[in-house]
Amino acid sequence: IQYINSLPSPIGKDVPCIVLGCSPFVWGRQFDAKSALYESRFRGKPDAVIAVWTAFAESGGKAIHIVDDEDLCNTFDEFRPQWPDIDVWFTISDSNIEKWCQRLMAWGGTRIFRHAKQVDSGEDLHTFIDLACACGLKPGVATHSPGKITKPELIGNYESLSFLVPFNPRQYHMDISP
Repeated sequence: IQYINSLPSPIGKDVPCIVLGCSPFVWGRQFDAKSALYESRFRGKPDAVIAVWTAFAESGGKAIHIVDDEDLCNTFDEFRPQWPDIDVWFTISDSNIEKWCQRLMAWGGTRIFRHAKQVDSGEDLHTFIDLACACGLKPGVATHSPGKITKPELIGNYESLSFLVPFNPRQYHMDISP
């Protein structure tokens, strides 16, 4: 597999083009019947998760995506010393935004996203975005409906706001209607 390490962005910065997701490690429901398979492979098995992350890093991967799952975060704590330069992108659904910003900063991560569960339900995102910016992090929002949340009154006029959206051949959770 050949990895493209970065893509130019419109603001003149390089961003990782391949980010290893975390859904199999928290047996995401989008996998339907495979969720149970992923749970049996990864639940309570940090070495199995670390093996996947290590293979990704050794293959040239540049960023790993993590969610606010305490077991997954503890596993990343074990992985981090071996790969201090890999970027960390983090999605939170928890209401304790400061706690997770601090954890991401301790890892040297750069991007923090608000979970689609909150974003798509209409949560006011200004507090989250302002807090992330105050911590020196690049804020973003995860959404399954990007056309509904890109209005300035919902997200403000933030220059560096990132969007994390699903993209898959089944078009699962890919509502793009405005």
